[in-house]
Amino acid sequence: MILTKKQKSLLQNLMQSEQGLRIKELEQQLGTSRRTLYRLFSQLRPLLADQALSLVNVQGFVQLAGTSQALTKLASELKETRAQRELSVTERENALASLLLWHDEPQTIWTLSHTLAVSQATVKSDLKAVTDSFTNYQLQLIRQPGVGIYVETSESLRRRLLSRILLVESNDHLFFNYLKSPTVQTNNFFLRLLDKETLVLVKSSLQAAMTDQMVVETDHQFMALIFLFSISLIRMQQGHPLVATANAAMSYQAMVYRFFACVSKVQAVTPPWAEVLFLARQLQLRDRPAAPAYDDNQTLAASVRINQFVQTVSTQFKWDFERNPTFLARLKKHILGLLQDHVARLPNVKIDTLTWLIDRFPALYQVIRRAWQTVFPDEGINDSEMQLLLLYFANEYRNASEQHQFSALVICDNGIGTAAILASRLRAEFPVIKQLKLAKASQLSQLPLQQYDLILSTLKLPGFPREYKLVSPLLLEDEFEGIKQYLAAYVQKYPAKAKAVPALGRQIKHPARQLANVAMTSLLYSELVETVAVVKLDNQGWSLPELLRAVSVRVGSEFVRNPDHLADKLQRA
Repeated sequence: MILTKKQKSLLQNLMQSEQGLRIKELEQQLGTSRRTLYRLFSQLRPLLADQALSLVNVQGFVQLAGTSQALTKLASELKETRAQRELSVTERENALASLLLWHDEPQTIWTLSHTLAVSQATVKSDLKAVTDSFTNYQLQLIRQPGVGIYVETSESLRRRLLSRILLVESNDHLFFNYLKSPTVQTNNFFLRLLDKETLVLVKSSLQAAMTDQMVVETDHQFMALIFLFSISLIRMQQGHPLVATANAAMSYQAMVYRFFACVSKVQAVTPPWAEVLFLARQLQLRDRPAAPAYDDNQTLAASVRINQFVQTVSTQFKWDFERNPTFLARLKKHILGLLQDHVARLPNVKIDTLTWLIDRFPALYQVIRRAWQTVFPDEGINDSEMQLLLLYFANEYRNASEQHQFSALVICDNGIGTAAILASRLRAEFPVIKQLKLAKASQLSQLPLQQYDLILSTLKLPGFPREYKLVSPLLLEDEFEGIKQYLAAYVQKYPAKAKAVPALGRQIKHPARQLANVAMTSLLYSELVETVAVVKLDNQGWSLPELLRAVSVRVGSEFVRNPDHLADKLQRA
């Protein structure tokens, strides 16, 4: 039972008096007005009805009526339940927005006031602020007389806004302390919107699936992921589908599949393709790649073998997979996690959304399998894990082979400052845009428009000689999708000139490859040093050739095949 401090205090006072209390006594004990007291009665009646209890007035005394068992159970719950603290105006408005975003069906004013433990007049007043806030996000609040109020928006935006509100209204320390133990409770209204078991499951699944795959710099960032994935898991299971969103790198899709594999150990779940893309996109936007750390010689040796694995794939597939340091860092973390059992292994089952990759990249898949068997003959992995490796390589191959660099012109009616905001969003969302020019409308006649692949403007340009896209400075989601579609169509219409891929061989100097060779040499030297032994020879008046031969024989046949030849070489040196 979720109760406010005043509701809990009222019930406790009534429980302590068998005869009941008069209205005036309750007003004094609670320090509240009669009007507020009647509102508390109205809020508590449906909650008490669920417990087979009721509030009755017997000759002017307010009493709790019900069986002795029901009253005993209520006394126990009041003792264990932490009262929900009173919400501030801002918190109450966010709570109201959260309830409207969480529920797809219309909510009545009475239901909202009852849930928030405030008057209907307060809800009506707060709705005005919530309506204004929703308008800023292009959301529409629909009022149906006699039915209720609901939010009309996309499922994607609904989830992201809801998770953002929960993040703002939650403290990092209290949040992780709340999840730490099943006995820890919270009086935070926003945390109680989500099932605690789901939060704990999502937290552990994210840790198991992604700790070695991406860098989450702060607890706040990790908390944001927990909220978003929890909301998405619950909404998906409730049957609220997503529309396919912007694509994400296959490596992040692999992380999402691993996450759902961890979740499925507790509850059955089959994510649709749109869910995978949505969550993978959110991971990609939050990721900050970091270089792998080599804590011991075993990790360093494994890293060297991974480099050899990538080199083998590159040589056999005739495509240089070592050119991108970010790709190498992510792949290395993934394989190190597998080799050192830092991540949960995927079950050996067919994953339909990954199987199509084998059909699209059959040659690459076979090369990866052969290279793995060659470099890691004692490290067996199942077909699902092999498909995830294909995800990494196929994504890198596709991105490199289809890469197209764009130049863009940004025109803004509010001056360079506003245009800079739009330019910043473009650089973050579209890394393929390598050149950005900011301009005012008055400068258009002086610009070589033919040099730009994409022209964006925050104001209408009647009679403009080039195709352009009208956008807002904040670059809304539908505009983001429009730009993505435009760039995709542009690539098809004006494909980039094929760039010759340098042949693999000694003439290419890769820093990563050079470092790997140094590491391999260092390991060899280390092994040689560890095998050195000082042995005393009984010199019986040997000549130098005889002494050198005795030394060569003493070294052992595993190192020296022909002692006479070595002795001769040493003498001539």
